Amino acid sequence: MDPFNLAILTVTWLMMLAVGLAVPPGDLASCRKHPALLATTVAVQWVALPLLALAIARALGLSPAATAALILLAACPVGDIVNYYTLLGGGSVPLAVTLNALSCLAAPLGMALVFGTLQAVRPHDPPLSPPTWALVLRVLALALAPIALGLVIRSRHPQCAARWLGPCGRLAGAGILAVLAWGLVRQRDQLAATWPSALPAVALFLLAGTAVGALWARWWRLPSPDALAVLITFPVRNVGLAAALATSLLGRPDFLALIALYFLLEVPLFLLGARLWRTGRPSA
Repeated sequence: MDPFNLAILTVTWLMMLAVGLAVPPGDLASCRKHPALLATTVAVQWVALPLLALAIARALGLSPAATAALILLAACPVGDIVNYYTLLGGGSVPLAVTLNALSCLAAPLGMALVFGTLQAVRPHDPPLSPPTWALVLRVLALALAPIALGLVIRSRHPQCAARWLGPCGRLAGAGILAVLAWGLVRQRDQLAATWPSALPAVALFLLAGTAVGALWARWWRLPSPDALAVLITFPVRNVGLAAALATSLLGRPDFLALIALYFLLEVPLFLLGARLWRTGRPSA
C-alpha cells in the first residue's frame, strides 16, 4: 500500500477511536431523553449538506473534480474536532460527542444513500460513483470498528480510556495536520491551479452549513449550550475520512487540495467563533 494512503487510514482510525473513548456511558444515557433531536439532526445533515454543496458548486461553476470533492466532504459524518469547538464555546459536550458518534455509526448507510441517489439522479455528474458495497465496508472499517472498540474500552475500563484519550486525540490531531501537509506538497500543482475557485466554494459551504445548523437549533428552541453543540455539527465534517475515501476508494488524490483548504479555513473560523460565542454567553 502507498505510504500516504496508509498514513491517512491510520490517522482516520485513531480519530474514530478517540470518539469512542470520549463517550461516557452515562452521557449517552442522558442524551437518550431527546431521541427525536438526535435522529433528525443526523438525518437532516445528509439531506441538506450535499444539496448545499451541489448548489454552491453549480452557482460558482466549479469543475467536476472540485464539485465531487465538495460533495464528498458534505456527505462525510461529523468531524470529531467538533467536540473541542463545543468545549471551547461552553456548549454541551455530551450532546456534541453523541451526535458525532451517531453520525459516524450511521455513516455507511448515510453516505451510500447520498452517493446512490446522486448517481441515480445525475449519472454523468459529478464523478462520485464508488461501489456501494465497497463504500459501506470501507466506512465500517474506518468509522464503526474503532468507535465500537473505544466504546467497549470506555465501558469496561474507564480508567484506561481516560488515560488513552488525551494521547490518542493529540496524536490523531497531529496526524491530520501532517497528512494534509503531505498531501498539499504532493498536490501543490493541483492546489495552485484550483485554490482561486475552491476557496470561495469552501467558505460558502462553511457559512451556509453554519446558517442551516443555526436555523435547525432555533427551530428546536434549544438552550444555548445545546444549540451550540447542534449548530457546529452541521458545517464540521470529517476531513480524515474524506481524505481516506478520496485516495483509497475513489483513487482521486486531486480531491485533497479542496479538502485541505476546507480544514485550513474551518479551524481558525470555528476557534474564533467558539470564543466569541462563549464571550457573548457567559452563563453557558
